[in-house]
Amino acid sequence: MTATTTNDPRVHTPRPGEERPSPVAALLRVARVLDLVEDATLLDALALLTSTEVSPAERAEICADALGGGARPEDLARITGAYVLDDGSLAMRRAWVSDDGYGEHREIEGEPSDMDALEHLLAAVAQDWADGIAEPSNDGRSLTWTARATGYIARSGRVQIVEGYGEHTAHPDAPDPCGTDHDDHAWRAPYSIVRGVRENPGVFGLGSGIETHRVCAQCGAHCHATHDPLGGAMDTRRYVAYEDLDHDEREATYQWARALVESDPAHELLGELAEDVEEEDRL
Repeated sequence: MTATTTNDPRVHTPRPGEERPSPVAALLRVARVLDLVEDATLLDALALLTSTEVSPAERAEICADALGGGARPEDLARITGAYVLDDGSLAMRRAWVSDDGYGEHREIEGEPSDMDALEHLLAAVAQDWADGIAEPSNDGRSLTWTARATGYIARSGRVQIVEGYGEHTAHPDAPDPCGTDHDDHAWRAPYSIVRGVRENPGVFGLGSGIETHRVCAQCGAHCHATHDPLGGAMDTRRYVAYEDLDHDEREATYQWARALVESDPAHELLGELAEDVEEEDRL
């Protein structure tokens, strides 16, 4: 007979010198600790410890009661799929992850050995959630999404909450004559358009951060952005396509870009800029 291995998350892997408990024996021992043998059937006990309708917080409470009554951590791990930490406590396999609104339970991928490792895995769960839900605001501005993953550790008679965080800033697409990525554009800061201080045009103080105004030398789009010079969460952009500018802004942008092209033919200004301004002038 050949030996087989399993990736079943509910199978507790014994440590060196540790005897792997029989699932039936483990269930019986835990059921006795919880006084379930006389008050309920073993199937009830199994459902209580394994049902997906029981939240991780509720299961952690049950495991904490069982540990307080003398249940073996490996027995509970065998039944529930929880992780046994180095100190004998149990980390629930599922975490609650959410932003400020919607949330759901997600599996914790990996096998933590202590609380620091669990926090790291929870941060990965939260980051994955933030990456999946992040999108720009309805008014076309960048928006930073923060997610929190809450994990539960069952200790003897008590439950400890552990959290991990993830963050993702979603930027709107830039106007697409040059490309929808920010770096596809040739951003410049001509003082005649963006104003500000001549030595540093297009840069304005904004509380603890700064606001910048840039113009693309190729398609005439404008980009307004805020930045945190200390590297914090402030990082937003708002794009205004050339065709969405008012007539004076379009005229000023076109005149600047035309002068730029005349001084350096390597710059290519889209012909639509000239055609749009001339058409408006005729009207």
